[in-house]
Amino acid sequence: MNWYKKAQNQIAEQVTSLAQQLSNEFGSTVDLYLTKQNDLKLDSIIVPKDKRQQGIGSEIVQRINNFADQNGLRTILTTGIRDPHVGTTSQSRLNKFYKQFGFLPNKGRNKDFTITDNMFRPAIEQNIENNNELV
Repeated sequence: MNWYKKAQNQIAEQVTSLAQQLSNEFGSTVDLYLTKQNDLKLDSIIVPKDKRQQGIGSEIVQRINNFADQNGLRTILTTGIRDPHVGTTSQSRLNKFYKQFGFLPNKGRNKDFTITDNMFRPAIEQNIENNNELV
């Protein structure tokens, strides 16, 4: 196995671990995985009805964004459709929710034809500061 595939497998394992950790910590369901194109795919976040409106979904998305930033990954997702069993809200409300975390609609000038998801958040490179002072 070459070094690239090995590194990709390690990140995929970290993604799986993060999804499980977030699910357990917040008593929610978080479906998250690494795609073959090395995108972080947020498939779903399901917060139980009795735990909504407490900032849990926001905290989960922020933690996912932090992980993506630390690993230089773009995050992709498709906002859900209304589902009375799961409690999915309208697409427009979900779009507004994800936009506050830096997600862009995958259309118009932002259109990325390499993905079919309707929203994405570009990978944000982490600036690693050098501890040496400029002379």
